Amino acid sequence: MKLENHTILIISPENWGDVFLSKHHYAIELSKKNKVWFLNAKGNRSLKCLIQTTQINNTLFVLDYYNLFYGFGKIPFLFTNCINSFLSKKIKNTIGKVDIVWNFEQAKFFNLKLFKAKHSIFHPVDYIPSFLDFKTRLANSSDLIISVSKEILTTINSDQPKHFINHGISPKENSLPAKLKYPINSNKTNVGYIGNINIPYIDIENLSNSIERNSNFDFHFFGPTASSNLGNNSSTLNFDKINAYKNTYFQGIINQNNLKESVNEIDIFISCYDYNKYPIRLSNSHKILEYLSTGKVVISNYFPIYKNIPENLMLIIDELSNFDMAIKKVSAQLDFYNNPKNQSERIKFANNYSYKNQLKKIEQILNII
Repeated sequence: MKLENHTILIISPENWGDVFLSKHHYAIELSKKNKVWFLNAKGNRSLKCLIQTTQINNTLFVLDYYNLFYGFGKIPFLFTNCINSFLSKKIKNTIGKVDIVWNFEQAKFFNLKLFKAKHSIFHPVDYIPSFLDFKTRLANSSDLIISVSKEILTTINSDQPKHFINHGISPKENSLPAKLKYPINSNKTNVGYIGNINIPYIDIENLSNSIERNSNFDFHFFGPTASSNLGNNSSTLNFDKINAYKNTYFQGIINQNNLKESVNEIDIFISCYDYNKYPIRLSNSHKILEYLSTGKVVISNYFPIYKNIPENLMLIIDELSNFDMAIKKVSAQLDFYNNPKNQSERIKFANNYSYKNQLKKIEQILNII
């Protein structure tokens, strides 16, 4: 089987917007050889389940539908199945016959057979323990289960084929850098973080200590600080704490196409998550490949998948209390860590996981199940 010339419905927990995750990148890559519909669940409710479409390009469309009500995980499966049957019919009436339904969502559509597609794929990227029972039903309704985490796969109680496929990396096309809110001073050591600063997995204490103890360095944060298409976040505790330092700069959301050029002056990229507290949720991260694709050195908390990566490419910190010392160590040897050879090896490593390559792996799996 080739992932070509199909009508593909992608069900995503995150809507289409300014910030892209794996769901959005898969949609873009698949749309190069298929007609792709990206399903958005609008926040407000409507008994009419109004459906609206937005065209992104010739073969990629965003499909907005309105929730009939909230709290799918709190009502009987028979009832949710009836609602999903109604929704799936409305969706199919809009887009026509579906060849492949590709579901990243874990909290709404528990029966992929309702779409009557030739192939159905369940692709959990995040670990949501509150929906484990529903996840089993969802997995059993699919032909294939794939995930970016072996640890997440072990939590899915299903006899359907399960396969690990790592995160992907989007192609870095030539584009102009975005105009930043705060210019990056190339005469200083610049440390960068890309992503939502207010997610609960960040070890805010050790990150704060690292900023405070490296006051001669500038720390730049790229990404949402409150609500975005990735979700509504009313808490700004992490943002408020980090923003209080004089050497921190929040650049806001940068368009994905302009991001690589916008972070050229960053010397070190960091990930400071509390793996010990969230071992399954933090068994992998899309952020690491994005960092490596820039060529710059990465300092990160422990991730099982990268435990054997060479130190010249990425430093893994087992004890985050030593995070500030790792930043000092790397900054003192930037000529080594960011020499052309090491940068080239990081980019090559990341490019092995292009979405194009990841889709080839999924094609191979579909041909043997």
